[in-house]
Amino acid sequence: MEIKDAIGDNLFAENAAWTFQGKAENFQNHLRRSIPMYEESHFLICLISDYFIKPQSKIIDLGCSTGSLLAKLAERHKDSSIQFEGIDAEPEMIEKAKQNQHDPRVSFRAASALSLNSIPVDLILSFYTIQFVPLDERKKLYNIIYKNLKPGGAFLLFEKTEESRASFQEIFAGLYHEYKIHQGYSEKEILTKSRSLKGRLIPLTSKENRRLLRNAGFTKTTRIFKYLFFEGLLAIKERI
Repeated sequence: MEIKDAIGDNLFAENAAWTFQGKAENFQNHLRRSIPMYEESHFLICLISDYFIKPQSKIIDLGCSTGSLLAKLAERHKDSSIQFEGIDAEPEMIEKAKQNQHDPRVSFRAASALSLNSIPVDLILSFYTIQFVPLDERKKLYNIIYKNLKPGGAFLLFEKTEESRASFQEIFAGLYHEYKIHQGYSEKEILTKSRSLKGRLIPLTSKENRRLLRNAGFTKTTRIFKYLFFEGLLAIKERI
């Protein structure tokens, strides 16, 4: 029996037809089924946040979707002076996030990640978001992120990457296909989802992502997570 994705049949559309509109209601379920070690990655981010969040801190999540990661961070860091802000370009995601979150320290706004222009913050998060930003805008976005961090602040970047060697790319693609089958997706769903993401989700290699970070000013960058195509990087802004 085919298992349909709870996000709806319109998820599986024609070539390059992916959109986040109309996905908010069941988006978290979709992410958990599509991103390997989704909950574990959130837990890792929460653990790492201990090194950067303190009283009076501000934390920003770029591409926050329905706000689940910020909710976990707010639960972990209960100091009343800490501010959490989620930014997402899709208004429906922001409305769902506001419905899900009642902590007065947590706010959300519908805006492009490029609109980030805040007082310096201690921690900026991007959890599989920048891969959807047009290539010609990514350099500008990384520069904005670096500028908005306090000295000693951190940027946590999780991205789907592309392997630099074709042999590894082929192996990883096959393994990820098997992963999605294990998650209950049908062959048809996997194919049509892949077609819908053409030109919408554009992954770079790990080396290319690190180069963008370095060019923005980050001299301290390290990998904190890797599972097939899925990678997490920690970049720290120099203190002086």
